[in-house]
Amino acid sequence: MTKIVVFGDSHTKFFGKEQTLSSLYHLGDFYENSICHIYDGATIKGFGKRKSTLNIREKILGEIMQNDIVVLCFGQVDIELGIYFKKFVKCEDESLDDFLTVLIQSYQLLIDMVKPQAKEVIIKGVNLPVLIEHKKAVRYTHRIISENLSDKEEIQKTRQKLAKGFPGIHQRISFSKLLNEKLQHLARANGVGYFDINAKISYSNGLVKEEFIPAFFDHHLADTLQVRLIHWECLKNAVSSI
Repeated sequence: MTKIVVFGDSHTKFFGKEQTLSSLYHLGDFYENSICHIYDGATIKGFGKRKSTLNIREKILGEIMQNDIVVLCFGQVDIELGIYFKKFVKCEDESLDDFLTVLIQSYQLLIDMVKPQAKEVIIKGVNLPVLIEHKKAVRYTHRIISENLSDKEEIQKTRQKLAKGFPGIHQRISFSKLLNEKLQHLARANGVGYFDINAKISYSNGLVKEEFIPAFFDHHLADTLQVRLIHWECLKNAVSSI
């Protein structure tokens, strides 16, 4: 029996099983024959390391069977947090193009490992950013990228640099769209599927619609039945297209 096996960072939680969703929308075998593996904090960049702290590649390979349709959902952590950790904490001034090139090279390594083991592979693109309000976005990003810093002066300097250099929402939207364009190209080059949910959750200008934005301090989409249904409907369309 073919299973849908989803792997990704914490933004993949919307593919988790939810009884109310199943009862209301009758998603059937497609939904029931699925497994979701969530690796909090997982990054695309980590795939390129010879020895990854989270050992994501090894964990993924250990869960795949030949008849599985594998869905890879990575990149949100890289484009919303990793890029700023590198710039404002590690003080590495890398261009966006160079940053994305490294990500795509690392993702290619994962595809090379997964594709021979699975029936089909599908890449999910990143969601557009929900931290629309600038000060909130700066505070949230600073909290995450500085959580392992212990020196108060370093934390303060990081906060100041971030406040001065953090991009506005439309620029951050363009970053996410550019990553997705590169992920689409990667998918085509490897003969694997691709989808994202952004047409369902955003306005034409790229801003995420209010009903999908959390009221509290978070960079995930609001966890609602509608958001979960959108994820599953878009995935189902992607599976039908391969």
